Amino acid sequence: VGGLMKGGIETKQKTSYGTMTNYQTNEVCFWHERMEVEIHIKPTIYVASEFPQGSCMFNAIMEHEQKHVLVDREIVNKYASLMGQAIRNDMTAHRIYGPVPLSQQQSLQRQLNARMETLLNNFTNQMSVERRKRQQAVDSLNEYERINHLCPEQMKQRKQHSRKTGNN
Repeated sequence: VGGLMKGGIETKQKTSYGTMTNYQTNEVCFWHERMEVEIHIKPTIYVASEFPQGSCMFNAIMEHEQKHVLVDREIVNKYASLMGQAIRNDMTAHRIYGPVPLSQQQSLQRQLNARMETLLNNFTNQMSVERRKRQQAVDSLNEYERINHLCPEQMKQRKQHSRKTGNN
């Protein structure tokens, strides 16, 4: 088509826990104090230099590439909501962890972090699969033909140029 949307979806998480320690029994309890999940898209759109900015093909290609950006935004919004609900459900179901022996504090914290990481990784994997399918659907033969028919004059010039240079 003459263009490309480059960029992916990045996720980061930060968790903080509250603790209460009973030094008489050498036991500790944990609870989720804060869970932050950031999901970012950083799209960059490239259009072939043979299509000057403002030309029919430049605009048609840009419109197509914006469809890819829109898909990413829809995916991020959908999965941010799903992740948020899953985290909320988990934090509600498991309000307090413990008491556990103070000597197991770091082990418990690693387990809690691993559980949240697994929960988020499951959603991230689902998100990647859905994103790939939806992005491929944007790049259909019908879509490419639609773009080419928007600017018949520029496509005719491009084909003539390809024939002259031998780049079919």
